[in-house]
Amino acid sequence: MNSLPELPTKLLVALIKRELAEEVLGDLEEKFYQTLRRESLFKAKLNYWYQVFNYLRPFAIKKYRSNLINNNMQLHYFKIGYRNLSRNKGYSFINIGGLAMGMAVAMLIGMWVYDEFSFNKYHDNYDKIGQVMFHGTFNGELETNAVVCTGLGTYIKETYPNKFDKAVLLRWRFEERLISYKNDHYLEDGYFIQPEGLEMFSFDLISGTYDGLNDLQTIMLSESFAKRIFGEEDPVGEVIQFNEQGELTVTGVYKDIPRNSKFAGAEYLAPLDVYLYGWADLNVWDNQNMFLFLQLNEGVSWSEASALIKDAYNPHRSPDRQVELFVHPMSEWHLNSEFENGQLVANPRVTIIWLYSAIGLAVLLLACVNFMNLSTARSENRAREVGVRKSMGSKRAQLIYQFLSESILVAFLSFLLSLGLVALFMDSFNDIAGKDMGIPWNQPLFWLAGISFTLITGMLAGSYPALFLSGFNAVRS
Repeated sequence: MNSLPELPTKLLVALIKRELAEEVLGDLEEKFYQTLRRESLFKAKLNYWYQVFNYLRPFAIKKYRSNLINNNMQLHYFKIGYRNLSRNKGYSFINIGGLAMGMAVAMLIGMWVYDEFSFNKYHDNYDKIGQVMFHGTFNGELETNAVVCTGLGTYIKETYPNKFDKAVLLRWRFEERLISYKNDHYLEDGYFIQPEGLEMFSFDLISGTYDGLNDLQTIMLSESFAKRIFGEEDPVGEVIQFNEQGELTVTGVYKDIPRNSKFAGAEYLAPLDVYLYGWADLNVWDNQNMFLFLQLNEGVSWSEASALIKDAYNPHRSPDRQVELFVHPMSEWHLNSEFENGQLVANPRVTIIWLYSAIGLAVLLLACVNFMNLSTARSENRAREVGVRKSMGSKRAQLIYQFLSESILVAFLSFLLSLGLVALFMDSFNDIAGKDMGIPWNQPLFWLAGISFTLITGMLAGSYPALFLSGFNAVRS
């Protein structure tokens, strides 16, 4: 029987005012069964939890009056904790420093893992962009490749306008070109791309528009490259010498593409026709030197897209070189793009990510264990304090709360110190990891996760000492 979830119901009854409980529970029950009929049991339970937390607002929560834990008592506990830390500076330094280093390591690894899983999410159309690839048998072996010809891009664009919002060709590799302005010369890497690619990949423009590459004799520069050439001046409208292919007009500047994008490192973007430069056109089927990217229209699935173009290449290839085309989603480019005998296989990088995640958790756990051991080792020094407090009428729950308060105080001090350590070593870590990360100071989610993480760490690290110390027998102590 699909009954109401028991735990959130008990939580709501315990916290919400008695005069509101019956009405609120009735509403929640009705919403639960409505969602169950429309969706699934899982979604009904998930929505039930959400609704329970949504009702836990200040006006609806019971007002508890307790001499055990009130605001004054909480402040008193934290003052005691601060004084204990001040009196034992060596112990405090080791405890706070050790926990801070463990948290800093876990934070750096966590940011690295998040960066890996957010690869290519810089692009707004992340969920709708895919790359055309193909399986084919060559020299007796089944291989997977992504380098196609210009004719395929033109064919798909003209044949399936209702299925694909955009079809963009891009030269399959970086092209190094000599770019000159006045007497300065720069050898830079960049991409030759069809004009629609600017909007498809939502490159972040500082100046110019997404129509900036519509004219043949144009070019767009990265922010850092533009500053090297023009300083703080606006480069739009300036003319540069591009290799030996003539003069190109700068029509825009885009922010440097982050390292966790497939297109990172491109210092310039130029029209694909500048690369072709008359030796080929966009209807050639034997110049296999392009990447082809598709942006799906609403309602089109990846499987449908792959089925549509599956055999599009074969009429233009010899019978012994037939291939099967498919669309590989951008969301899988980084961590799910290893093929063997035409089948996806586990990417070794995923294993590394989980390994580093385990290392980060292990380091944090060791820091917490170290904190618990240090706190427990000092238990004899605080046995007299516990005895005096118990003889004066302190309850064990009060002592537990006091020691947990001290532990949480240490955790928060460690968290602040860990932020400083992360900021100090971030540049070095980025150089080693090949990343472009930074602490997201202005992200509420970061602070919510950080504070929650600190509270949990403080509770975890202080739980055993709190229970151990508060259990001392006042007479024996």
